[in-house]
Amino acid sequence: MKIIQNLAGMGDMSEQIIAADFLLNAKATVRDYGIALSESSSPEMRQILQKQLESAINLQERIQKYMETRNYYQVYTPSELIHSSRKSSNTSMGLQ
Repeated sequence: MKIIQNLAGMGDMSEQIIAADFLLNAKATVRDYGIALSESSSPEMRQILQKQLESAINLQERIQKYMETRNYYQVYTPSELIHSSRKSSNTSMGLQ
């Protein structure tokens, strides 16, 4: 795996990029369930969507905590979040 990462110019960044993509998708899922829930008029469907929303929120939280423990995602320090975003952007731009 290290050979592929080095050939792609990613080094150890691939895990962080995969986790960030997973987190973005989890956040989108939470948003989509929230929209669907707010537009549903069926009590049965609302109950199903509520359970799915809670599950999606829990998954998003688990991914975020995973990233935080590996310093992939800094929630509470804006300057570090900006630096991390720039680093990720520069890495992504280097892959094009």
